[in-house]
Amino acid sequence: MRRYAFFFLLFVLFPLLSAQSFAESPRDCVVRAGQAIDSADATLFTDNVYLDALVANGLDDFFADIERPEVARDLPPLLALLVSRMHDPGQKQVLRKLLANELTAYILDGVASGAFAGRRKVAPKGSMLAPLFANASTGRKELIQIGEGETHKEGTLVPCTLLDYGNGMEYPLDLLVQDVDGRLMVTEVHNLRELFARLREEAKQFTEWVSLPASVWASRWQWLCLRG
Repeated sequence: MRRYAFFFLLFVLFPLLSAQSFAESPRDCVVRAGQAIDSADATLFTDNVYLDALVANGLDDFFADIERPEVARDLPPLLALLVSRMHDPGQKQVLRKLLANELTAYILDGVASGAFAGRRKVAPKGSMLAPLFANASTGRKELIQIGEGETHKEGTLVPCTLLDYGNGMEYPLDLLVQDVDGRLMVTEVHNLRELFARLREEAKQFTEWVSLPASVWASRWQWLCLRG
């Protein structure tokens, strides 16, 4: 009888338990990441998103982007002050580490607290660089329109859309899914540079948005209520 119990655990129960934690396909990996956001499950999120790589790849794109003068001059004052010291390699590494820590803490708190699921109406926690996130949308974030994925030289690109209920905007994402120590995980937002450009444009238009007629804001509010 004990032998039967052992084989039941080995071939039936253990595979079921492992299936709950690990994605079976690149698309499944992204689906699980979205479910983690919706359920405020930080463990499920980090099981499917390699956050260190995601942040590191994002910072690579960010630092490459701000080397362009037209981008650097539009940086928030605090970030512009920090970036102004990047001519010193040591200072650049310090800034990169600070930003990596802040972004990681911001994302994890946003997921774990339920802020990204729309359960909390305040921004995720921050520390000394918290002002950098002061204007970030605090609305619910949902991954929708998740595609099957296309083979990429570094893994699989899974297209999806981030719906931000805080501002009513939809952002197309190309998420790179790679094998990390035998597990499929999201490691990069492959089209982040394009998203940076769009966010900069949205920031420039912000003053125009706040001056929109009340009827326009009323229609947008009604749309958000219907979608939420």
